[in-house]
Amino acid sequence: MRRHRVANCSCYYIFGTFSVVYAEDRGLSTAALLSGISIAAAVKLVTVPAFGALSDRVGRRPVSIGGALVLLVAAWPFFAIVDGGNTALVWLALLVTLGVGQSAVLGSQPAFFAELFDTKVRFSAVGVANNIGTVLTGGLAPMLATALLLWFDHSVAGVVVFIALMSGLTAGTVALARETRHIEDAEVTPMSPAEPQSLKHLT
Repeated sequence: MRRHRVANCSCYYIFGTFSVVYAEDRGLSTAALLSGISIAAAVKLVTVPAFGALSDRVGRRPVSIGGALVLLVAAWPFFAIVDGGNTALVWLALLVTLGVGQSAVLGSQPAFFAELFDTKVRFSAVGVANNIGTVLTGGLAPMLATALLLWFDHSVAGVVVFIALMSGLTAGTVALARETRHIEDAEVTPMSPAEPQSLKHLT
Protein backbone atom coordinates (compact mmCIF):
# COMPACT_ATOMS: atom_id res chain seq x y z
CA MET A 1 0.00 0.00 0.00
CA ARG A 2 2.93 2.34 0.64
CA ARG A 3 3.82 2.02 -3.05
CA HIS A 4 0.29 3.12 -3.99
CA ARG A 5 0.89 6.43 -2.16
CA VAL A 6 4.30 7.40 -3.49
CA ALA A 7 2.99 9.55 -6.37
CA ASN A 8 0.50 11.31 -4.11
CA CYS A 9 3.02 12.14 -1.37
CA SER A 10 6.19 12.78 -3.33
CA CYS A 11 4.54 14.84 -6.08
CA TYR A 12 2.58 16.93 -3.60
CA TYR A 13 5.75 17.98 -1.81
CA ILE A 14 7.74 18.46 -5.01
CA PHE A 15 5.14 20.57 -6.82
CA GLY A 16 3.92 22.26 -3.65
CA THR A 17 7.20 22.83 -1.79
CA PHE A 18 10.30 22.14 -3.87
CA SER A 19 8.90 24.20 -6.75
CA VAL A 20 9.31 27.34 -4.64
CA VAL A 21 13.03 26.64 -4.25
CA TYR A 22 13.31 25.78 -7.92
CA ALA A 23 11.60 29.02 -8.94
CA GLU A 24 13.96 31.03 -6.79
CA ASP A 25 16.92 29.19 -8.34
CA ARG A 26 15.60 30.23 -11.76
CA GLY A 27 15.17 33.86 -10.71
CA LEU A 28 11.36 33.74 -10.60
CA SER A 29 9.50 35.49 -7.80
CA THR A 30 8.56 33.03 -5.09
CA ALA A 31 5.38 35.06 -4.54
CA ALA A 32 4.09 33.84 -7.90
CA LEU A 33 4.60 30.22 -6.88
CA LEU A 34 3.10 30.69 -3.42
CA SER A 35 0.04 32.42 -4.90
CA GLY A 36 -0.40 29.62 -7.43
CA ILE A 37 -0.04 26.97 -4.72
CA SER A 38 -2.69 28.75 -2.64
CA ILE A 39 -5.04 28.84 -5.62
CA ALA A 40 -4.43 25.15 -6.31
CA ALA A 41 -5.11 24.35 -2.63
CA ALA A 42 -8.44 26.17 -2.85
CA VAL A 43 -9.34 24.29 -6.03
CA LYS A 44 -8.50 21.01 -4.30
CA LEU A 45 -11.33 21.66 -1.85
CA VAL A 46 -13.57 20.82 -4.81
CA THR A 47 -11.50 18.44 -6.92
CA VAL A 48 -10.45 16.00 -4.18
CA PRO A 49 -14.03 15.10 -3.14
CA ALA A 50 -15.09 15.23 -6.80
CA PHE A 51 -12.51 12.60 -7.73
CA GLY A 52 -13.55 10.58 -4.68
CA ALA A 53 -17.13 10.63 -5.94
CA LEU A 54 -15.94 9.71 -9.44
CA SER A 55 -14.11 6.70 -8.00
CA ASP A 56 -17.43 5.58 -6.48
CA ARG A 57 -18.86 5.45 -10.00
CA VAL A 58 -16.03 4.21 -12.21
CA GLY A 59 -13.72 2.51 -9.71
CA ARG A 60 -10.79 3.39 -7.47
CA ARG A 61 -8.12 2.02 -9.80
CA PRO A 62 -8.86 4.03 -12.98
CA VAL A 63 -9.08 7.32 -11.09
CA SER A 64 -5.88 6.69 -9.13
CA ILE A 65 -3.97 5.47 -12.19
CA GLY A 66 -5.24 8.39 -14.26
CA GLY A 67 -4.04 10.88 -11.66
CA ALA A 68 -0.61 9.23 -11.47
CA LEU A 69 -0.27 9.37 -15.26
CA VAL A 70 -1.18 13.06 -15.28
CA LEU A 71 1.62 13.71 -12.78
CA LEU A 72 4.05 11.67 -14.87
CA VAL A 73 3.22 13.44 -18.14
CA ALA A 74 3.08 16.92 -16.57
CA ALA A 75 6.45 16.74 -14.77
CA TRP A 76 8.72 18.03 -17.53
CA PRO A 77 6.28 20.66 -18.89
CA PHE A 78 5.75 21.95 -15.35
CA PHE A 79 9.39 22.85 -14.83
CA ALA A 80 9.70 24.13 -18.40
CA ILE A 81 6.82 26.51 -17.68
CA VAL A 82 8.46 27.67 -14.45
CA ASP A 83 11.64 28.30 -16.47
CA GLY A 84 9.58 30.45 -18.83
CA GLY A 85 8.56 32.75 -15.99
CA ASN A 86 4.97 33.37 -17.14
CA THR A 87 2.97 33.63 -13.93
CA ALA A 88 -0.39 32.72 -15.50
CA LEU A 89 1.08 29.58 -17.07
CA VAL A 90 2.77 28.66 -13.80
CA TRP A 91 -0.58 28.86 -12.05
CA LEU A 92 -2.14 26.72 -14.77
CA ALA A 93 0.65 24.16 -14.36
CA LEU A 94 0.00 24.03 -10.61
CA LEU A 95 -3.70 23.52 -11.24
CA VAL A 96 -2.95 20.58 -13.55
CA THR A 97 -0.42 18.93 -11.23
CA LEU A 98 -1.93 19.62 -7.81
CA GLY A 99 -5.55 20.39 -8.70
CA VAL A 100 -6.01 17.48 -11.12
CA GLY A 101 -3.25 14.86 -11.01
CA GLN A 102 -2.48 14.77 -7.30
CA SER A 103 -6.13 15.38 -6.39
CA ALA A 104 -7.24 12.36 -8.42
CA VAL A 105 -4.80 10.10 -6.61
CA LEU A 106 -5.62 11.63 -3.22
CA GLY A 107 -9.38 11.60 -3.73
CA SER A 108 -9.61 7.95 -4.74
CA GLN A 109 -7.17 6.37 -2.32
CA PRO A 110 -8.73 6.73 1.18
CA ALA A 111 -11.68 4.48 0.29
CA PHE A 112 -9.42 2.27 -1.84
CA PHE A 113 -7.01 1.64 1.03
CA ALA A 114 -9.76 1.02 3.56
CA GLU A 115 -11.46 -1.48 1.27
CA LEU A 116 -8.24 -3.44 0.75
CA PHE A 117 -8.27 -4.65 4.36
CA ASP A 118 -10.65 -6.66 6.49
CA THR A 119 -12.45 -4.55 9.08
CA LYS A 120 -10.68 -6.38 11.91
CA VAL A 121 -7.30 -4.92 10.90
CA ARG A 122 -8.36 -1.97 8.75
CA PHE A 123 -7.62 0.87 11.15
CA SER A 124 -4.15 -0.36 12.12
CA ALA A 125 -3.16 -1.47 8.62
CA VAL A 126 -4.18 1.76 6.92
CA GLY A 127 -2.76 3.92 9.71
CA VAL A 128 0.67 2.27 9.75
CA ALA A 129 1.08 2.01 5.98
CA ASN A 130 -0.27 5.50 5.37
CA ASN A 131 2.02 7.23 7.84
CA ILE A 132 5.15 5.31 6.92
CA GLY A 133 4.52 6.06 3.26
CA THR A 134 3.96 9.75 3.96
CA VAL A 135 7.17 10.11 5.94
CA LEU A 136 9.40 8.15 3.55
CA THR A 137 8.08 9.35 0.18
CA GLY A 138 6.57 12.69 1.13
CA GLY A 139 8.69 14.24 3.85
CA LEU A 140 11.97 13.33 2.17
CA ALA A 141 10.92 14.26 -1.38
CA PRO A 142 11.87 17.99 -1.29
CA MET A 143 15.31 17.19 0.15
CA LEU A 144 15.90 14.48 -2.44
CA ALA A 145 14.72 16.76 -5.25
CA THR A 146 17.05 19.52 -4.07
CA ALA A 147 19.95 17.07 -3.94
CA LEU A 148 19.12 15.88 -7.47
CA LEU A 149 18.99 19.46 -8.71
CA LEU A 150 22.49 20.09 -7.36
CA TRP A 151 23.77 16.70 -8.50
CA PHE A 152 22.64 17.36 -12.07
CA ASP A 153 24.28 20.81 -12.06
CA HIS A 154 20.98 22.68 -11.62
CA SER A 155 19.27 20.69 -14.38
CA VAL A 156 15.79 19.48 -13.50
CA ALA A 157 16.28 16.19 -15.38
CA GLY A 158 16.96 14.19 -12.23
CA VAL A 159 13.85 15.55 -10.53
CA VAL A 160 11.70 14.72 -13.56
CA VAL A 161 13.04 11.16 -13.61
CA PHE A 162 12.26 10.87 -9.88
CA ILE A 163 8.67 12.05 -10.42
CA ALA A 164 8.30 9.63 -13.35
CA LEU A 165 9.53 6.73 -11.22
CA MET A 166 7.21 7.58 -8.32
CA SER A 167 4.19 8.10 -10.59
CA GLY A 168 4.95 4.95 -12.57
CA LEU A 169 5.32 2.94 -9.37
CA THR A 170 1.92 4.10 -8.15
CA ALA A 171 0.24 3.44 -11.51
CA GLY A 172 1.82 -0.01 -11.75
CA THR A 173 1.02 -1.19 -8.24
CA VAL A 174 -2.55 0.12 -8.37
CA ALA A 175 -3.02 -1.65 -11.71
CA LEU A 176 -1.95 -4.91 -10.05
CA ALA A 177 -4.29 -4.43 -7.08
CA ARG A 178 -7.87 -5.63 -7.06
CA GLU A 179 -10.71 -3.19 -7.69
CA THR A 180 -12.56 -2.56 -4.43
CA ARG A 181 -15.42 -0.27 -5.48
CA HIS A 182 -18.06 -3.01 -5.15
CA ILE A 183 -16.91 -4.15 -1.71
CA GLU A 184 -19.62 -3.51 0.84
CA ASP A 185 -19.31 -3.20 4.60
CA ALA A 186 -21.36 -6.36 5.03
CA GLU A 187 -18.36 -7.90 6.74
CA VAL A 188 -19.09 -5.67 9.73
CA THR A 189 -21.03 -7.94 12.05
CA PRO A 190 -23.96 -6.15 13.68
CA MET A 191 -24.71 -6.74 17.33
CA SER A 192 -26.84 -9.80 17.83
CA PRO A 193 -30.38 -9.16 19.09
CA ALA A 194 -29.61 -11.53 21.94
CA GLU A 195 -26.70 -9.46 23.21
CA PRO A 196 -28.66 -6.51 24.60
CA GLN A 197 -31.02 -8.97 26.31
CA SER A 198 -28.07 -10.65 28.01
CA LEU A 199 -27.37 -7.36 29.79
CA LYS A 200 -30.80 -7.13 31.41
CA HIS A 201 -29.52 -8.70 34.63
CA LEU A 202 -27.28 -5.64 35.11
CA THR A 203 -30.21 -3.22 35.24
